[in-house]
Amino acid sequence: MSNLSSGTTEQTRQVVENGAIPALIKLLGSPRKDVKDQAVWTLRNIAGDNADFRDISLQGGMMGSLIKIMEVALAEEDKPMIKNGNWALSNLCRGKPLPAWKGTKEALPILARVTMGQEDPEILLDALWALAYLSDGGEERTQQVLDTGVVPSIVKHME
Repeated sequence: MSNLSSGTTEQTRQVVENGAIPALIKLLGSPRKDVKDQAVWTLRNIAGDNADFRDISLQGGMMGSLIKIMEVALAEEDKPMIKNGNWALSNLCRGKPLPAWKGTKEALPILARVTMGQEDPEILLDALWALAYLSDGGEERTQQVLDTGVVPSIVKHME
């Protein structure tokens, strides 16, 4: 399924219009790691395709499920899942028009943990981009990103 959702926007639209997003979000709760990983990968591709698909994913509850997956991945130091989930978080936070703040701000603590605890350049890059996307759109958003305490870590990674 992940390859079907990584083609053209029209191909991804067919996947979305046939009900894949709710089914995939349900699979995020699977006890099987491989199923969870493929669901994250596929939803990551869908959410990254365009703002409409991103918003459908957010409205379907993807963010909450993804945060739970990321918490476990960080606790278990599961680098592949951290990388995949972090990329998905970044896709949920980006795009114009901006995603609803209500649907994305809950990603701040997990993104801060990733930024403060990971050294892998690809993982860091996606987390930093997600934080940049979340800080777009006004002072309140920027302040909430700053309130995570992530700035010293960002500066450390710049050295």
